[in-house]
Amino acid sequence: MGTTEQLDALAPSRKALLTAKYGEIDAAANVNGVVEATCRIVDELLWRPDDVDHRRKTLAATARYFTLVQSDSRLPGEEVLLRLKHFAKEAIKIVIVSHPEIGIAAAPPPSPPPPPPPPAPRGAKPAAAPIPGAAPAPSPTTVLPAAAAELVSREQIAEAFSSGVSAADVEDPTAIHTVPPPPPEEHQSFATLFPAALVYRLRQVTSFFHRRNPTLARELPVPFLLAPEFDARVEQLIHKVVVPRMYEASRSIGVLENARGWAGVSTASFWDILGEDPKLLDRIMTTWVAVWEGFKQQRVTKERNGEKTVVLVAPKILLEVREALAPASAEEYDLPPLRNREIELLASVMSQFERSQLEYCWNKLRQIYEQEMDRRWYQDKAREGALRDSLLEVFAAFPDRTGEFLALLCYYNFPNINIAFLERFTHNKGINTEERHEKVPYLMRFLSHPNVPAIRQDEVSRDIARREAIKAAKKNAGA
Repeated sequence: MGTTEQLDALAPSRKALLTAKYGEIDAAANVNGVVEATCRIVDELLWRPDDVDHRRKTLAATARYFTLVQSDSRLPGEEVLLRLKHFAKEAIKIVIVSHPEIGIAAAPPPSPPPPPPPPAPRGAKPAAAPIPGAAPAPSPTTVLPAAAAELVSREQIAEAFSSGVSAADVEDPTAIHTVPPPPPEEHQSFATLFPAALVYRLRQVTSFFHRRNPTLARELPVPFLLAPEFDARVEQLIHKVVVPRMYEASRSIGVLENARGWAGVSTASFWDILGEDPKLLDRIMTTWVAVWEGFKQQRVTKERNGEKTVVLVAPKILLEVREALAPASAEEYDLPPLRNREIELLASVMSQFERSQLEYCWNKLRQIYEQEMDRRWYQDKAREGALRDSLLEVFAAFPDRTGEFLALLCYYNFPNINIAFLERFTHNKGINTEERHEKVPYLMRFLSHPNVPAIRQDEVSRDIARREAIKAAKKNAGA
């Protein structure tokens, strides 16, 4: 079957993905933009471990063809740009057609996903608004221009993708293993479907924070939201504690159970069904929050020596929740004593976090990190401080605490971010230690670990050695 026939046979979702990627290539204003967009898209599509060889070969072929076209002095600039765009689209089409799982199986969302929200009041669900510097959204009607069909011959494409292409000079992107959201699961009864649907919705967000750089070893215990082990304990808590209390707190759940047959409904379609009745969905989410609110410390007035004092007292259920979520060891993950702040965070994950918005910000942070601290050949150099400023934008765009865990996620994925960078960053969130502990408590807790001074010194020494090696390599290359 030829490429055209294969393209006609693509599922609608895969055709839509291909059209979107064509739009991203068309949006590039110059050669550098085409190169960067092509490399980014190939990296997004071929992200699985089994895709490494195909990704490297695709990037090598693209680099080879781009070099040949740009070196042809007979071609005017506009034609060079048109040829590069057409070849990029052909490369992307080959990738999608030859990988049936792309656009069907669970995978990182296409770039750019919906833009993140603007600053929102504490506790409010944010509305979407663009971050400065975001790429324009691809046009849904973008198609391959018919006039470009002859710009790149089949022989040229075949030659560029021949087995003789060397991938030795293709630079890998920052090595990050992304954990996709859980796939939907069908259930035969509401009793099993309801808790599974809650876990499914929660893990759409929490699995985002489980990505790791397999080449990077950090010595500090991972913060709890970044730990898959913590996720598993929250799932058990939902089944054993949260769901029974939701049944007790709201008649709506019992009414929902008896409102229809639930056999064969998946954990994803469950939320689609609830979405048809916004009032019912709101009652379910309100009940979820109310159950978590019931775990919080309560204000109690106590009298001692004739003086009344208001103190926070942990209810019995909070002690049970603390025990259920505690790590097996100090090395498994770091969890502060569960108090009202942590309870509010866990309750909010279900309703105030959007995976697509998190992915958008992550792609932006990763791009800026590489451009400033670990640049590839196809990337422009970012100014010093660009990553810090992008993190500050994230803090402004999301509800409380989200930015902290994104900053910590950067530390566990980006090799050239170190403790010193995080410490300097916290200075943007307060003029003294007390104010920083108030505004970024999880970052400050992380940086207060007793092993931080030794780790900081070791990281600084390695960073100095790395910079000296880069300088020496550049000097030798110019000799």
